[in-house]
Amino acid sequence: RGGLWCVGVNLLGFSLDAAAGRRGNYAGPGIGDLYYFHRAGANCFRLAVTWERLQSALGSEELDPVPGIERAIDLITTDLNAHVIVDPHNGEFGLQHNGVNAVRSDFSKLWAAMAKKWGSNDKVIFGLYNEPHGGFEDGAEGYFHRDAPDERGEVVELWRQWAQAAIDAIRATGAKNLVLVPGLHRSSAAEWAGGGWGAP
Repeated sequence: RGGLWCVGVNLLGFSLDAAAGRRGNYAGPGIGDLYYFHRAGANCFRLAVTWERLQSALGSEELDPVPGIERAIDLITTDLNAHVIVDPHNGEFGLQHNGVNAVRSDFSKLWAAMAKKWGSNDKVIFGLYNEPHGGFEDGAEGYFHRDAPDERGEVVELWRQWAQAAIDAIRATGAKNLVLVPGLHRSSAAEWAGGGWGAP
């Protein structure tokens, strides 16, 4: 592993077919696959899940994950003694829930609920969102756009506020889990702020 503390793979399945809401073409990661990659040296797994499969209602303060999510997290963190990055991931639909653009408070409530569920498990890492875009902010539907010009940094500043609100909601529950904050374009130092943007 070359001194890296978190080495692993992405787990697909719960993130497929976001348009179908809680139903549709999805299945959790195979147990055999988890053990295979763990034996190969993986000690960290990124579990991508659509928002709809974590919460059945937008703005809810409760988490009601579809069957299989909790078992996958338990298997990774308990049976394999590995880390799992739980990562809401709605693909092209971005910060939406069943076609409705989320607002900042919806996002904070999602993370407060996640923290209540898994905050006592220090092997669960919170990945705030996969490539966040869309959402409702500043009076506009689909406000965040990964390729929009933002030379003055106003858009990325509003995303920072969303992320901070989610982190504050997590910490308010007492959870001390590691939180990973994505940029609006890609989660890399080179593209954190978005395409053509002047500063992160």
